Amino acid sequence: MGAADVRGYCLQAQHLPKMDLFGSVDPYCVLRLGKEERKSSTIKKNYNPEWKEDFVFNIADEKEELVVTLYDWDRTSKDDLIGCARVKVTVLRS
Repeated sequence: MGAADVRGYCLQAQHLPKMDLFGSVDPYCVLRLGKEERKSSTIKKNYNPEWKEDFVFNIADEKEELVVTLYDWDRTSKDDLIGCARVKVTVLRS
């Protein structure tokens, strides 16, 4: 990792809501910092997924935010938004 890098670690989610008609959730995370975007693997039919995936981003601007968005994957329709969180880079670097 370089001096202007930040690491995003997609660890786990707990107690996810039922998102599909038949009662399952297939979660994955999208991490975005500036123009860079990384996607975790999709974990099928799991309300308490554990990814344990590591992502490295280059910081172009200290004012940027790391945006972590959680989706439910769907085969036949648009993926459903489960939730989103934002963290300022300045908090990550301190």
